[in-house]
Amino acid sequence: MTTETYLTVALYALGALLIVWQGMRMWRNVVAQRGTGQAMQALQRWASSAGWSLVDTNVKAPWRKPFEDQSGTTILEPKAVALGAVDGTEWMVAVGKAYDDFDEPGQPSITSNVVYWRFTVKPVGGWVRVRAATSRFRGQIKRTDTESIDFNHDVHVHAYPAKLAYQVLAPDMMDWYLHTSSRPWIHIHDETLLIVFEGTGPEIDIAKQYREVERIIHHIAGLTVLEQPKE
Repeated sequence: MTTETYLTVALYALGALLIVWQGMRMWRNVVAQRGTGQAMQALQRWASSAGWSLVDTNVKAPWRKPFEDQSGTTILEPKAVALGAVDGTEWMVAVGKAYDDFDEPGQPSITSNVVYWRFTVKPVGGWVRVRAATSRFRGQIKRTDTESIDFNHDVHVHAYPAKLAYQVLAPDMMDWYLHTSSRPWIHIHDETLLIVFEGTGPEIDIAKQYREVERIIHHIAGLTVLEQPKE
């Protein structure tokens, strides 16, 4: 082969490398832009297989029933997962079931222990990474009667932006249910994800619920815990 042939082949090879390199750059940009959507699609498939439904975060959560004073209605009964993570948005994830039932009109009869984590949601490399901060508070709502009540300890999870959660829960839910304990345990901050553990009574197994949430987070494709909460 002549020198001219070598130069021609080299130029073609360089051109091909430039095309491939540019294509890879474009693909990385596409993946970065669609990363959250891909993670959400993976979660959609996982949630659907678990028999859950996903709802638009811009609509009122289906489990939020209207507050009817002295009605005996269950106020909060999570039945869905509301998602739509965006870089830097605030999120809440609650594990467990919370029931606000009345034995008598206006008499709350639920004992609840709560543990929560704060998270920052950040799409990285086409997936959503979750950075955990350490926060914990255990509060208890005082019972107003001595009747034994059976609680459902099945573990479920629902997630939604905390700002929406504040709108959904406030003012009646926030003021009546959350503030019924000795002090408020829900705090809304920008760029955080709040995970709330709901339990019933002092027998709640905090470590078990930590492990359950860790399992759930790792099970959802693309969600990676970067920092474990400390005991």
